[in-house]
Amino acid sequence: MNPTFLKIIGYLKMVAASVAGAGYSPGINAQGANMIMTVNNEQSVTLPRPPLKIPMPLDKAGYKVDVTFEVPPLPRRMTYLSHLIGLRILFTTGDLNLLRALEAHPVEVRLSLHRIEDGREVRIPLRDRKRVSGFGEYPRRYEIFEIPEGKATASLYYAEHFGAPQGTPNGSTMVMNLAGAGTAVTPGVYRFQVETLEDIPALSGFTSFFVYEKYLKR
Repeated sequence: MNPTFLKIIGYLKMVAASVAGAGYSPGINAQGANMIMTVNNEQSVTLPRPPLKIPMPLDKAGYKVDVTFEVPPLPRRMTYLSHLIGLRILFTTGDLNLLRALEAHPVEVRLSLHRIEDGREVRIPLRDRKRVSGFGEYPRRYEIFEIPEGKATASLYYAEHFGAPQGTPNGSTMVMNLAGAGTAVTPGVYRFQVETLEDIPALSGFTSFFVYEKYLKR
């Protein structure tokens, strides 16, 4: 049997065992270990591909997502593809309770991204940005910085409305940005780990997801 294939099988067994450990939600276990083995002439392994959308409650500290996925070859003439690493939170159209909760209690997480190369994990630096230009100054200027100690604070990216009437439950999605990896993510296999860092009772009852998807135009 191909040695490379054996390495991949061994790694997937290790990930599946770690995902089943204490502190992980059974629902996330199924998502994070969603790895389908396919055997053909090349003996390949099929992994989830972006966009990723994994349930992740935000009201309790210590909730973890651990997912291994594949970034496929880029479309022709494209050198890299920007991804949103963040959260999606469903809310009732016209209800400001979610926005008030996020303003009073910003969501903080610990996150890491690793590329899997020859059976080992290589850390991919995750970065964020802050605006340094003054109010009304154009063009706007931003400072890019690496997230310290893997801790990121979710920031509002945009609100996506589904055309539902006001008062419709889950009629909109609040999209929150956590970090970016830029050109460091190329086609290959990656492992993402995310963990909530504090209790936020005000977010109890909201349906939320960890997402890794293409940036969308606002």
